[in-house]
Amino acid sequence: MSVKDLARGIVWASSLNTVQEDVTVLLSVLNASGKDVFVDKEAVIGYIEMDVRKIKIGESPETSESNQLFQLLEKYKHVFQWSEFSTDRTNLTEHRINTENALPIKQRSHRLLQAAQDEVERQVDEMMRNKVIEESQSPWANPIVLFKKKKQKGKEQEYRFCIDFRKLNEATIKVSYPLPRIDDTVDALGGSYVFSTVDCAGGFFQVPLEKGDREKTAFIANHKLYQFIVMPFAGYKLKPSKCCFGMSQVSFLGYVISGDGLKPDAAKTKVIANMGVSKSREEVKRFLGMLSYYRRFIPNFSMTAACLFELTKDTVVYTWSKEADEAFKLLKEQLVKAPILIYPNFKNGFSIYTDASGLGIGAVLTQVVDRKIHPVAYASRQLNASE
Repeated sequence: MSVKDLARGIVWASSLNTVQEDVTVLLSVLNASGKDVFVDKEAVIGYIEMDVRKIKIGESPETSESNQLFQLLEKYKHVFQWSEFSTDRTNLTEHRINTENALPIKQRSHRLLQAAQDEVERQVDEMMRNKVIEESQSPWANPIVLFKKKKQKGKEQEYRFCIDFRKLNEATIKVSYPLPRIDDTVDALGGSYVFSTVDCAGGFFQVPLEKGDREKTAFIANHKLYQFIVMPFAGYKLKPSKCCFGMSQVSFLGYVISGDGLKPDAAKTKVIANMGVSKSREEVKRFLGMLSYYRRFIPNFSMTAACLFELTKDTVVYTWSKEADEAFKLLKEQLVKAPILIYPNFKNGFSIYTDASGLGIGAVLTQVVDRKIHPVAYASRQLNASE
């Protein structure tokens, strides 16, 4: 059974059987009749269907709506990746790594624990079988880095295989691309009540690398040198287990979005709420950096955090004071109790309420919905000496 048969609906059962050198998987077939059965060469004896009903969808009061959604997913099930690795390659583009006249960069490998070495060996063998990488004689070499994935309950710890391409990135000619702003993306959700999210498959090996640039991705593993045939972490297919459709609310970039509006994701804010007293300047910077992402939810954030920002200055002696402790606790409390912010409706008017002191200025942008005033966003900043 060839992996090419994926296009005809046969799932590559790599999780059940060993992949052979010719990229095939041997499957056992049960003959329930007990009688001799003669099968012609290349005959199709069965199909393994990809079950789109395992994809998460929102609750709908109408069964017909759910059925329509599953029919739509069935129609486009080819855009999902149903196995850990996919041998499909896009024919739309080949990725180039433009380093112009930069000299090859060779770096030493990072030392890994024995357990990590075993995991590297396993994943490298897997990528070789799936034609993601190939052996190399490149003058380039980039170190391997293993990161722990979020542990699934009842399962063994999994690792993400990464290459430290920072030096290669420094030598690469950058292409400027205007990434969308998160706040603009969120603001565009006004009037939405049904949400869907998609997640690119973990394989992420669907964009071929131009042959002349493959050597630049070389890395050392298992006492050999390898290079990527395809672009690492560049996926087009979707992971069914991480997609959801027709939901009343979804997590999105640290927020929970719903028809009611926007609020901080409790799973993310819990980490901040559980942080202990900062014992160093770097810990204060980390706390403020994490909290600043949610400052639109916190009234007078800059003024409340002023004494903490003061502690981040190298010119100030670091001393954790009562004032700092009170600000630290108040900010965490405000984050946990943060209000739901409505999406701005640009067809209606806005009201802005302001406040000021010798320390800073603050404001809240609001709109009236159903005869009630609702916050859209909070803003604040400290005043400088001249102000």
